Amino acid sequence: MIDPKSCIEGINTNSLRTTQAPYVIIFILPESLPYFNGHFPSQPILPAVAVIDLSFEFLKVALSNAELNLTSISSAKFLSIIQPNDEIKVTITPKETPMWNIKWTIGDKKVADLVLSV
Repeated sequence: MIDPKSCIEGINTNSLRTTQAPYVIIFILPESLPYFNGHFPSQPILPAVAVIDLSFEFLKVALSNAELNLTSISSAKFLSIIQPNDEIKVTITPKETPMWNIKWTIGDKKVADLVLSV
């Protein structure tokens, strides 16, 4: 089993702006993430579960609350392949309490769009 918290430690979160919403983080997706092991060896892609895991971990960092619990996933759309070394921008925006919209983009292209409740 992969520990998402240990995975986020391999991502430089220094760019995470946490002063007010929307929260934004920009990072290069490290090819060393264990999510890429076996998914797929000849052409690694980030599995959807990893997008969910990492989104939730980023939300905990943004809110400075390591004790948050994910209570539901209202929506999860995966629109394009995410590969190692892609530059990712994650934008976290509040919706109705306790829901958060989390968008992943590569350049101008939206690659994932989630609504998580905590």
